Amino acid sequence: MTPDRLAEIREAARVFGEHPVLGFACCTAHDAADAVPELLAEVDRLRKALSGAADQVAERDDELGGVHTELDRLRRENQHHQNSKARWRSRAEKAEARVAELEELKPARFQDCQKCGAGYEYGQSCTVCAFKASMTAEHAEGLAGLDAMRADHPSPCRVPDGPDCTCQAEEGRR
Repeated sequence: MTPDRLAEIREAARVFGEHPVLGFACCTAHDAADAVPELLAEVDRLRKALSGAADQVAERDDELGGVHTELDRLRRENQHHQNSKARWRSRAEKAEARVAELEELKPARFQDCQKCGAGYEYGQSCTVCAFKASMTAEHAEGLAGLDAMRADHPSPCRVPDGPDCTCQAEEGRR
């Protein structure tokens, strides 16, 4: 019922209330008209209750809007964390697969020496480095022997069995 219609009913009830009661000959609307003020009071009470309920609904809607906002934020945050977990899980699976792949690999048959760069067969020592080591040892041994011979021969010979060696000639003369 609109406020204008309610105002019309109030005015009609007021006007009818001023209508004199003429007794038996009067209209039969007086009993119905006498109930109108009570009905209008009930309408006012219900409108007031409805207004209060509407205010409560508006408050609850505001609260609910805040809850929905928070819920949306939490859903977005949850989705972000789920996506993050999925990315980390994917990375971990890729890393595990790579580790398994690398563990299955066998080293190449031929490797490059870290010292000299020469190639050698995996599991063996580098033949170039081994050769150089043996040559260095033999050279040192030879130098030690030469130094020992030079110590035994006086100057100018210094090299036995050489063309300049005078030691043998002296020994042969003796």
